Amino acid sequence: MGRAHTLEDTVQAVRRLFNKHDATSTTGLATGVGGLSAIGVGALMPAPFGNPALKRNFISVGTLATGIGAGLSLRRMLRFSPKHRDEVLAAYQQGEPLPRYVRRRLRPEHFQPGR
Repeated sequence: MGRAHTLEDTVQAVRRLFNKHDATSTTGLATGVGGLSAIGVGALMPAPFGNPALKRNFISVGTLATGIGAGLSLRRMLRFSPKHRDEVLAAYQQGEPLPRYVRRRLRPEHFQPGR
């Protein structure tokens, strides 16, 4: 059976969880935007091997892949933003349960100090 956590332990664990996800999503979004920029530059270059169809396929697949990654990172960034974290913690400290998506992601390492 697991150890019961105090309210303050849980608040700190939720802060660690949100900070981790916020940093990860910021990195993912920056990578996605950089990838889309690189594809934009590639679209201006001449077709490789004189094959315009190859260029179109490269641009289509690259745009789709980096666009999806950037979109997912943006969604995560909004869900784990500092503003949203503060709203979740304020509700929790007033006696409401943590949202399901937060409870599912909390792990024992989030409760360890210094992480």
